[in-house]
Amino acid sequence: MFQGFHRDRFEQWCRDLAIGAGGWDPKQKVGALSDGNRMKLMIAGVLARDTRLLLMDEPASPLDPLMRDRLCEVIREYLEEGNGQRSVFFSTHNVADMENVTDYAIIMEQGQVVEQGFVEDLKEKYVLVKGDTADVGKVRDRLFTCSSGQYGFEGICLAEKLDRLAGCDVSVERPSLTQISVAVMKHYSKAAKG
Repeated sequence: MFQGFHRDRFEQWCRDLAIGAGGWDPKQKVGALSDGNRMKLMIAGVLARDTRLLLMDEPASPLDPLMRDRLCEVIREYLEEGNGQRSVFFSTHNVADMENVTDYAIIMEQGQVVEQGFVEDLKEKYVLVKGDTADVGKVRDRLFTCSSGQYGFEGICLAEKLDRLAGCDVSVERPSLTQISVAVMKHYSKAAKG
């Protein structure tokens, strides 16, 4: 159906992605495949075409942890083979699964863009702050977001406002994209403010 579709490449991707436990029979109905195998089949079909842009909606959600890792490898290979001439745009609710192949993030909450930027820039813009539970009252209002439990608190702070925590006994770490996403979404969410 598509120009630039390579059947041999498709069959190779089907083998590489291990579609079906004992091999996939092309005569088998796609609807009979598991959700994970259907997703792998779609990925194989797209990678078998000559493309410069992949648009993927929740590509990792039906995959097991090993295949999620493999998907990230596949995306990296796709980008590297393109010598800077390829892009991958994907939406995901499970940021951790795709974080190691993400270079630019757009974080949305309730249909609105609430943060965006290169991942490395976001990890410099925000810092993860941790401390003892006894100190949570002193710092809660100074943090972008904060959650606490019996063993302490952690929150996200804008790096430029870190001086507001001067004199507080806290440790500062580099946050993950997941931690930034959750904090930003909490900050702007009507549901979290309940």
